[in-house]
Amino acid sequence: MLRTAKILVALVFLLSFSKYTYAQSSCEEITTASLQRLTPLLEKNDFSQIESIISTLESVCGQGEFTLRLQLIRQLILKEDTQKEISSYLDNHYDEILAHRYDNAADKNYRNIYTKDKAKFHFIPLNHPVDSLIRLKATALLNSPSYTLTEREEAISLLFADDIDAFYTQLNRQPKRKPVAQIYYELESNKQRTGFAIYAGAFGTVGKNSTFATSPSFGASVMSPLANQFVFELAIKFRLNTNDNYFEFNDNGVIKDINSSSSFFFGGTAGYKALDNGPWIILPKVGAGFGFINTGLSETTFYNGDYYEENGSSGIQYNNANTFHTFIGVALMRHVKGRKFIGVEAGYHYIPYNWDKDLITSIQPRYWSLELFLKL
Repeated sequence: MLRTAKILVALVFLLSFSKYTYAQSSCEEITTASLQRLTPLLEKNDFSQIESIISTLESVCGQGEFTLRLQLIRQLILKEDTQKEISSYLDNHYDEILAHRYDNAADKNYRNIYTKDKAKFHFIPLNHPVDSLIRLKATALLNSPSYTLTEREEAISLLFADDIDAFYTQLNRQPKRKPVAQIYYELESNKQRTGFAIYAGAFGTVGKNSTFATSPSFGASVMSPLANQFVFELAIKFRLNTNDNYFEFNDNGVIKDINSSSSFFFGGTAGYKALDNGPWIILPKVGAGFGFINTGLSETTFYNGDYYEENGSSGIQYNNANTFHTFIGVALMRHVKGRKFIGVEAGYHYIPYNWDKDLITSIQPRYWSLELFLKL
């Protein structure tokens, strides 16, 4: 008897599962076919046929965010009463489903996100042309003098146009907080990408320096993914030499007094994540590269001829104080949104300028820097 009961339970489960699988398959098939028809119909504003497609989709898949969004954009354009549909859309929290869809569509790996769980997106691929057409028509409604929208109609149009913040402000409505697991997944996903960073701060001397004073510094870098334990950067930075003094420099045998306007660094850094708790990262770093003081001195060199020969070629050679630039420091950064991090970096620099034999004035090699940065 017990064995018979178990067999019956298994049969019921298999029957239910097969019905569910068949329903899912039918919904995917009808949605795919409907999307192929919808794109040209939306382009032509052929709403009579669009309404029949909505009915077909709802009969197979049930009412959802997409069919109600399609119904609402149809009603808005035809100036029909939308009060009931907007209430249903908001009561079912379809605004949160659409906002989540837009977030995923903006992801670099949106195709993989959709493929992993098609049913979650109701078998409508992310960044489908139908989404773009609805977004375009909603934007046109908001900007058209031919339409006078109610407050709720304007708000729903803002949502469809992907102006999510304006939608929530208009209705004084708070978006549902994302699950912690989803927030963590999105944050870690954003760390997987190579990024760019821009820097601005101050560069000063350690101890007494008769040549350079504290100066503003700026820079930019390409940064490897923050998801890795080791983070590498290729950077170019420069400082404006403010309130600096003259120094002597040998320009091809002629001693000249130079007051430099700027100094540069081009090189790489390597960092090791000492802390990564999600939004906060602490990154000790070391770096090395090529540095030089811009002297403003240059000369023209002629090749295969001289100044008077038409077929001769020439090039400009800049006579700067060149050196090796080393760096050690630490960066503290905090996640802001998407791929954006803000941070502060403190560093110690050893720059032995007098390695350049043409630099006559002795310039001390120890410096500090403190910079704010934005990683994109």
